[in-house]
Amino acid sequence: MDSLGEALKIFLNKHLITTILSIVISFLFNLVLPNDYWMITKLGINAFRIFVFCICFIFIQLIIWIIKKIKKLFLHYTLKKEHQKYEKCKIEDNIRNWRKAADKMTPQDRDAICKLLKNNNTPIPSSDFSIFDFYSIYNTQYVHKSKNSDGIEMVKLTHECYEIFSYIYEEYGMIGNFK
Repeated sequence: MDSLGEALKIFLNKHLITTILSIVISFLFNLVLPNDYWMITKLGINAFRIFVFCICFIFIQLIIWIIKKIKKLFLHYTLKKEHQKYEKCKIEDNIRNWRKAADKMTPQDRDAICKLLKNNNTPIPSSDFSIFDFYSIYNTQYVHKSKNSDGIEMVKLTHECYEIFSYIYEEYGMIGNFK
C-alpha cells in the first residue's frame, strides 16, 4: 500500500493539473449525459467515469505534447534564423576586412590580384607584384610561389584568397573600397 501511495504521489506531482482537469471533465460528462446512456448501462457508472477520465487525460497530454513540440520547433527556427544572421554579419565583417587590406596594398599588388582574378588564378610572374614592399601580399601566406620551366618565379593566390577576392570583385567591381 505504501508503494502505491508513493507512485500516486509522484504521478500527481508530475501531472496534477492534467489529472484535475480530467476529473472535472469526466464529472461534467456524467452530469450532461443521461443515466440511461448506452455506455453507462454497459460499463457501469464508475467504469464510465474512469474511461472518460483516461480519454481526457490522454487527450490533454497529447495537447501538451503538441504545444511543447511547436514551441521547440519555433525555438529551433528562431535560433537557426539568429545563427544565419550572425553568420551573415561575420561574413560581411570578413569581407570588409579583406577590402580594407586591399586598400592598404600597393597599386601594383592590386593590379596583380585583378590580373589573377581575370585569368582564373593562372600563375603570373612575381615581377607583377611589389615584392620588396613589406606590406605586399607577395610576402604573405596567401600566395603560392613556384618556378616555371624557364626558371621564372610564378605566383598565384591560395584557393581561399582567390575565392574571397573573386567574390568581392564580382560583388563590388573592385577588390578594395577605392579605385
